[in-house]
Amino acid sequence: MTYTPSDFPIPVIIGNLPSGNNLISVFDTNFAAVSNHLANVANAIQGTGGGGGQHFYTAEVTEQKFISAQGIQGTQGFQGTSGSAGINGRIGAQGIRGHQGTIGSGIQGPQGIPGNQGTTGPQGNVGPIGTQGAQGIVGVGYTGLTSVSDTNISTGVIDFAVNVPSTQTGFTVGTRIRIAATAAISNYMEGVIVSYDDNAASGPTIAVNVDLAIGSGEYNSWSISVAGVPGTQASVYSFNALPAPTLGARAFVRDSTTTTFYDVVSGSGSNAVPVFGDGTVWRVG
Repeated sequence: MTYTPSDFPIPVIIGNLPSGNNLISVFDTNFAAVSNHLANVANAIQGTGGGGGQHFYTAEVTEQKFISAQGIQGTQGFQGTSGSAGINGRIGAQGIRGHQGTIGSGIQGPQGIPGNQGTTGPQGNVGPIGTQGAQGIVGVGYTGLTSVSDTNISTGVIDFAVNVPSTQTGFTVGTRIRIAATAAISNYMEGVIVSYDDNAASGPTIAVNVDLAIGSGEYNSWSISVAGVPGTQASVYSFNALPAPTLGARAFVRDSTTTTFYDVVSGSGSNAVPVFGDGTVWRVG
């Protein structure tokens, strides 16, 4: 249905909408009159939509002074483009930890072949010298042993009362000693200690088996020291009486013609010299 401006007592503009819909626009300041008139018009407008049914338009007057009538619903338009993705939501709280599973068991594998030994590293720096330790206790020695026994210089087993017990000296049974007269040290005796009695009535006492006595006299003050073991005394011969000069043999010749070391010895001289055999001859030495 089409309306013209003469159909309305007020100024109207009538236009055709797409798909057969009609638009009625009314401009007037008399809103009440326009509203009543348009309501009557809307009730008389027949729609042309599908199915041939009757469609009525409603009309309203707005504050902007526009009057419109609603036509039939048009076809659905194309779907618009999708909007951009929204911001990711916050990560949720961590869930409760599950129960630990059963520990598996398996057969242990064979031991691997030992690897090659690595090269020796360089020697480290020498550390600082440590502090010196305390000095140890001074041990007993072979000095300071004396006797005041009144004794003659002689041989045999002789007792000497001494000034210290065996625990305070290095002299022990088996030590060879020299007992020299303090007033005349060229007069002395030598021998081996055969006993050391710390509990003797006269005090600590040693018994000495004296086998060498030099000098003579009676003394009551003695200095005791360690003595060396005497060597074997060589036999004294005239040259013509010497035995065969076996290798290493030693002797003493009283009538050698030479005193030069390693000279071959000959007799009929006036020199007393030690000699040794080299397996062939006797030589000085």
